[in-house]
Amino acid sequence: IVAEQQDNRLYRLDPTTQKLSLFYDVGNRTPHPGIDGISLDPATGDLLVPDAPSGRILRITSDGQKESVLLTGFVRPTSVALAKDGTLYVCDEYGNAVYAVTPDGKRTVIARMSLPDDVVLDTDGSLLVNSLDGLVWRVDPVARLQKRLVAGLSQPHGLALDSQDNPIIADAGYGKIFRLVLHQAPTATPDQ
Repeated sequence: IVAEQQDNRLYRLDPTTQKLSLFYDVGNRTPHPGIDGISLDPATGDLLVPDAPSGRILRITSDGQKESVLLTGFVRPTSVALAKDGTLYVCDEYGNAVYAVTPDGKRTVIARMSLPDDVVLDTDGSLLVNSLDGLVWRVDPVARLQKRLVAGLSQPHGLALDSQDNPIIADAGYGKIFRLVLHQAPTATPDQ
């Protein structure tokens, strides 16, 4: 499933035929850019969609048949990550903040930064967040501490983790994809 920002729609890409078909039309009644990123609820397969123009976080079923509103009131939400305990972490790009929203609806700012764009959960429970001012941060959501991991990027617009939980960063300004090595794969010793 891929997001098309201009029309605020989600498309299904068939990897075999490489054809796109409409999966879900979120709609956009504003002049503002649409969906920036999507994520998955691993327990249900539902999509978590930050509807940037409306300031809402949506849940769309895996078959694209039902939409429900999870959260409202953000300036421009661009990314969301779901923790195992049900906490949602939301990047509010124009709000210059990363929020934690507990299952009971309590909303707390856990980090302030310029233009946060993407958020992913690391295996240690910390968050990795890229900001459009060229930085990647590690955020401890409990202590609310943030540490700069990378500086000097141009326009980091995508963030994911590889199989060793190392950040993969798509930089739109440089037109490159970078990998930040934080975790090394275990190496075999000669006697193994």
